[in-house]
Amino acid sequence: LIQQGIQKGNLKFSDQANLLLGMAQLQAHKNAEARKSFAEVAKSSNEGYARLGKLWELHLESGKGAETAKN
Repeated sequence: LIQQGIQKGNLKFSDQANLLLGMAQLQAHKNAEARKSFAEVAKSSNEGYARLGKLWELHLESGKGAETAKN
């Protein structure tokens, strides 16, 4: 559902939607898709969201993404 909403467009908070989508994908063990969502957030013009996107990318690269999803 989140992905469908993002695809519709005209979101007020698209960065937040992509961040939440990435977190949901990570929880569902869809790491490749989560990486794409976090990369989209990392390109944000909002410095705070860009940092969050990069931090989530680092989290996935560290290999802890799967561990977090299990907890």
